[in-house]
This record gives sequence, structure tokens and C-alpha cells, in this order.
Amino acid sequence: MEDLKSKTVRQLQEYCRGNDIRGYSKLKKVELITLIQYHNGLSSFPFHNDLFSKPKKKRGLKIRCCGKLFKESSINKHLQTKAHQNYKPKKASQEDHGDDFDNMQRLHRMTINQLQEFCRTRSITGYSKLRRKADIIAHIESILFKRHFEFDSDLFSVSRERSTYAPLEVETAFKSRLKTYDIQNEHNLMLPKDFLSDVSPLVRGLITKHLKRLHGLKVNFQFLCDYEKGKDGKMEEMEKNFKTVNEVILESTDLVAYYRSVIQKLLTEMDEFVARGSGWTLARIKSLE
Repeated sequence: MEDLKSKTVRQLQEYCRGNDIRGYSKLKKVELITLIQYHNGLSSFPFHNDLFSKPKKKRGLKIRCCGKLFKESSINKHLQTKAHQNYKPKKASQEDHGDDFDNMQRLHRMTINQLQEFCRTRSITGYSKLRRKADIIAHIESILFKRHFEFDSDLFSVSRERSTYAPLEVETAFKSRLKTYDIQNEHNLMLPKDFLSDVSPLVRGLITKHLKRLHGLKVNFQFLCDYEKGKDGKMEEMEKNFKTVNEVILESTDLVAYYRSVIQKLLTEMDEFVARGSGWTLARIKSLE
């Protein structure tokens, strides 16, 4: 058994990567230790020497030009090509961001190399250290979501008066370490993005409250709605819930960006449900848990 504190940041990151612990890439050493301890429920942890003894290949310097990366040894040759001389950088526009935002489902059909190229051509940074396809997709979705709402900010707009809500604590277990809150759509809003936007301060407030006590949380959401289909007076109703996976939240987590990504995932799942052609349409929004 070796103390976590004796490990370097790189070793702790390698351990997280090898044990499928997410959300470690931008953390400091003390935060990495907290994340590993929270994930495993231990204050110390066994490390295998072979995990840290793998030699790292020294990467050669690469230079970005014309939207691509070139080895230092070949950059002079590239500068003399017609491709370089005729290259015109593509400016990001509102339409470009909108197209990417509206078609994020296609990210899941891409390979890791295609996702990396997607990032390079759209000036998305911070992906190079991500190894898992799911992590790269989540990173891209977060960036595109932020860019989209730089142009289309109606989700968090102040032009519509924000409604207030009161959370109901419906479940407590494991000595208050597991809590479930229910936020009812008491104002009967009909647009999912309006409701999810209105409860944003409340959600972030609840997370912050428990972070002060526990220093690390696992959080997920369940969005409950009623759907209906039918005609000629023969209507059929069904309750449908849309869920997010558990994600680790630390004191260093950007809660605004995190909750925005939650909203996008829920809205995307709702759109995909309707797009399957089942005939169901949204009848009412019930609650967020």
C-alpha cells in the first residue's frame, strides 16, 4: 500500500485513466487525490509498478498551419506548396455553430480520429489528452453548447421573467449521503428549455450546499414529462423520463457549464425520442429530480 500523496500528478492521472475515473484532466494534485478517494472509498490505494514504469515516447514538435499539424522537419516543405499559398481560414459564423449544434448526434458515429479532426477544424482545444471516445464527445458537446448560446441565448435570457421553485426532498439514505430532490413544474411551463433554465439557480444552489459538506458528489438527473398521441378523441398518454448518468462533481467544477451540458443532453434525448416516429408529442412537463 502506498500513500496517494507520494504520487506525482502524472501518475495519479495515469491511474484515473487506467481505472475509468472521469473528470480528472484539469484537476490539481489535491483534487485528483480527492477524486480517487471518493471513487474508491479509500484513503490509500495499491498501485502497481507497471502502471508507472511505462516509458513515455517523446513527442516531436508539431506546428499548426492551414488548420493542420505538421512536423517541424516538414513545415518548410509545406510552406512552399500551393495548398498553403491558396489557403483561406474559415471564419466561424452563427450558421456554422448552429449546424454543429443541431447535428451533434452524428458525433457518436465518428471514430476517435474523426472526432479529433472535428476539433481541429473548429478550433476546439483541450481534447488532446482525452483518450476515450465518450470523453471527447462530451467535451465537444460542452464547447458547442457554449458557442451556440453566445449567439442564441434565449435559454438563459433575462427578457422572460424567471419563475421561482421550491425543491421537495423525497428521499434520504446512507446517513444523508444519498439525497433525492423533486422540483415540480408548478408554473405549468410548456417549453422544456424554459423550465430547465428557470430551475438552474436552484439546482446549482443545492449542489453547492452539499459540496460544502461532502467535498465531492455524484449527481444525476431525471426529467419527467407526459406524452400523448392519437386522434378523433382517442388519445393515449404515457409518462416518459429522460435520465443523465452519474457524474462526479468537485468544488472546482464549473457548475454553470456543467448544468448547461445537462440541459443539452436532456433536450437532445427528448428530440431523439420524438424523431423515432412513434407519434408521441409532449403534453406536459412534470418535474426534474
